[in-house]
Amino acid sequence: MTSSGDHSMHPQRGYRSNKEDLLVQMFEAEQHIQQAISDISNQEAIFEEVCKEVHSSLGFEFASIALVNPKKNIIETVYEIGFAASSLIKCKYHLQTNTDLRQIRADIVYTHRTEIIYGWDRRFDKWLYEEYKHNDFTHIFTPVILYRDKNGNIVEDWFEQCEWKVVTEEANDDGDRTVLEIEKNQITEGSFQVIGVVSTSYSNFLKQITIEKTIALAKLVAQQSLKIHRTQLSYLLEAIAEIARSNLQAEIVAVDFMHQPELKDYIYQVVIGKIAQNSRNDFLSRKQTLGQEVLSGKKPKFISRKQAVAALPF
Repeated sequence: MTSSGDHSMHPQRGYRSNKEDLLVQMFEAEQHIQQAISDISNQEAIFEEVCKEVHSSLGFEFASIALVNPKKNIIETVYEIGFAASSLIKCKYHLQTNTDLRQIRADIVYTHRTEIIYGWDRRFDKWLYEEYKHNDFTHIFTPVILYRDKNGNIVEDWFEQCEWKVVTEEANDDGDRTVLEIEKNQITEGSFQVIGVVSTSYSNFLKQITIEKTIALAKLVAQQSLKIHRTQLSYLLEAIAEIARSNLQAEIVAVDFMHQPELKDYIYQVVIGKIAQNSRNDFLSRKQTLGQEVLSGKKPKFISRKQAVAALPF
């Protein structure tokens, strides 16, 4: 864990007040972490709740959640409900940088788009498509998105400031495809992070999926994104970082977890605090020297404010 900031004390406050504040902070921190652990432990129930909401409120016959696994650089189906619910449960796909090799869910992770597909698409798994006779299916794939403001804080209602517009409509002998893209409108700073993909289906091609219904699905998934995020280890690490930042009065706190010696890097990296979004990767890479020293020495290491400032990208 790395932190930077002003840690000056407040001498006007008495010892008793400081002690009481510390006890309150410790209690609140423990409650926060326990809740995060509870959400991780109950992730299947939370996935079921989200899928049932999609399944029942919008009338789809099938709903599934696939999440990005940063450790393995894949996206994998974690829960599904509806017809043929056993067909996708073990599916895992690499997040290919080559667009010609991406499976549909992996492509959604990169493009941030929502797609309606009837019939065949080259990004489908051909074996699944033929084995489960998906030729008459209509699917929607929409990303599970977290939006962070310029300080890295998650904004829960970001979708209320956005609209979705159709950017592609294609029809051929194998099937039809409609693509919707997010118009950011009032969102001018910050960044999107796709943590997964929700897919829904109708088995009967006669059931037409309207653009309005597709947008309703995209907004519902956006509304549920934080709930899904709270079931993941990365959220627990963010909670720990936020507690450390508050207690240390730090401007920035970074948590690195699961070191990979062969890559000299970490699988999970979290940065909390006042740092420009476009500078976060630079900060993560430039602080690695100190992290390596801590790992090698197997003990905490502290640096001066002057050294800390030299390591910051702003």
